[in-house]
Amino acid sequence: VRSESCAVPPRPTAMEAPSDQEPVSGAAAAKSFERFLATINQPAARDLVKEINVFMKNFRAQPPPTDTASHQVQAFLTFMESAFAKHPLWAGTSLEAVEEAVEGLEK
Repeated sequence: VRSESCAVPPRPTAMEAPSDQEPVSGAAAAKSFERFLATINQPAARDLVKEINVFMKNFRAQPPPTDTASHQVQAFLTFMESAFAKHPLWAGTSLEAVEEAVEGLEK
């Protein structure tokens, strides 16, 4: 009997560079995380912070079954990636900057 899994493959992270590129150094990753913190702590990011806090509160209050937890987290990260991309604080930035923001959120 074969067990079928509905696990969602993990999102690639900024540390996992495609094979034709050099991996991101620890110092670059730390700098990226510092940029994320500096941006998300701005007053203009209050709406984003509220979304993050609501998700965390709900997730902790009613932990989903293990088999759906990763799906919920991935759906939230996808939602936040879109929210970052549309937000004025990330307006005019590159796709890489938005991906770094999601990576910062994951941390």
